[in-house]
Amino acid sequence: FTNQLPEFQRIVTDISKGKSKKNIEIDGNKYFFKKNSEAKIFLRGDNKSITAPVNYNYVDQVFEMVNRDMILELDPSKISGVEFENDFFTVYKGTFYKLITENDNFSVLKFISVVLVKPDYVPGIEDKPNLRYRRDDQMFILKDDKLRKFKLNKKVVISLFKNNDGEIKKFIKNNKISLRDDAELKKLFDTFKNNLNR
Repeated sequence: FTNQLPEFQRIVTDISKGKSKKNIEIDGNKYFFKKNSEAKIFLRGDNKSITAPVNYNYVDQVFEMVNRDMILELDPSKISGVEFENDFFTVYKGTFYKLITENDNFSVLKFISVVLVKPDYVPGIEDKPNLRYRRDDQMFILKDDKLRKFKLNKKVVISLFKNNDGEIKKFIKNNKISLRDDAELKKLFDTFKNNLNR
């Protein structure tokens, strides 16, 4: 569908939760992309999709789209996924997660969010700074319909796999895998997908 068709407007009304809240003045970025990006939005239970410019709001953990000069939040209970050129977000139990990789055994998901931090300053000398947004992503493995959180550090990631510590360490070193890079993390999990614990 394109955003010119009446069917598109009906679907947009159906999958949105209403107007987005007004912005609060806090320093930092609260969106995944600098500006709305074209995405394919997959509707739950329909095998239909629509294409529209949307952006992920870290603060409210929702996708927002502009429609007829209103900012609408997409309702995760009505959609199964949002696909961008290089990123795919899936819905699990009413929450959006960035899909890092998926196979027959498990999925690796990233919950993307921010926290507010209070910058340091010297009272009386410096003006009191605004609060700032800081990314605070959390990693999960979805296996057997159970979500298991894990820290994104080398020791923890290696411990997720069974009996291959040396081989995994060698793979990380030889391929210069950065666990913070989603594409490289995908490569690691895809390579050792049959060796995941539990």
